[in-house]
Amino acid sequence: MIVYMLINKNTNDFYIGSTRNLFNRICYYKEEYNNGGTRRVIRKIKETGGWKDWTFIVIDRVEEDLIRAEFKLIKSLKPNLNVIRNTKYVKGHTIFLDI
Repeated sequence: MIVYMLINKNTNDFYIGSTRNLFNRICYYKEEYNNGGTRRVIRKIKETGGWKDWTFIVIDRVEEDLIRAEFKLIKSLKPNLNVIRNTKYVKGHTIFLDI
């Protein structure tokens, strides 16, 4: 299981995510981009001229608690493209406080 960063090398805009299969996740983002997706990260990719300046970086590989590992990195790195900022991780569950 992987925690990754999707980052623009020119603007330093970035997104933190997690997945069990990075290849499938990359394909998902590219499909969403091609189909007119409206997620914040997809909009930013469009605004900056497409994929040419964006790269995926594996930050961590974890065996358990993938969401917890992702949340800790979001909390510490404060990525500007992640939508959920006001969350709390409690006993195996991520609680979204800003719904």
